Amino acid sequence: MKTITNPFNIYLLLWMLHYLVGIVVMPGSMISALISLLLLLYTAYYSLKAIQSVRFPRCLNSLFVFGCILIVYGIFLVFTGETIGTNVSDWTFNGVKFCRQMLSSIFPVFVLYYFCCLGFVSEKTIKIWAIIMMCVATAYYFQKRVNMMEVLNNYAIQRDGFTNNASYTIVAFLPLIIYLSKNRIIQ
Repeated sequence: MKTITNPFNIYLLLWMLHYLVGIVVMPGSMISALISLLLLLYTAYYSLKAIQSVRFPRCLNSLFVFGCILIVYGIFLVFTGETIGTNVSDWTFNGVKFCRQMLSSIFPVFVLYYFCCLGFVSEKTIKIWAIIMMCVATAYYFQKRVNMMEVLNNYAIQRDGFTNNASYTIVAFLPLIIYLSKNRIIQ
């Protein structure tokens, strides 16, 4: 029972559900929004707890300052109403999307560091979750590839130079092999 209520396992379960819902349900659905909100609240809460109670190494301090600068920039975008976009695609980020993206990409580092300092992360836990998340990430990746191919077909965009090669995906997962060795992972 102790492993189920481990906050690290709950956090990784939320991440897994976030990606699984992205595969099964439409991205704008109520279930997807609820899981994203829970994940952001969990990340924000444990990031604040980590900042208050754990002394970070210098590299994490600079990452924290960088994340705060980006959050302030996102808040500036919220007040000005500007969007960030690219010329290549139709994707744009408003201030709220930008802040959400920063919270979900930079601040989980602090949550994981906090859980490591409290002793919730073990080698066995990392190995189990690495295998589970590799399966979920592979399914999510291929679902996004299918969506991308549909968009390309709908817009009849020229696909010259577009490579659809699964070997790049396999090579991307090769670093996970270190989790399956008998040597110590965390020194």
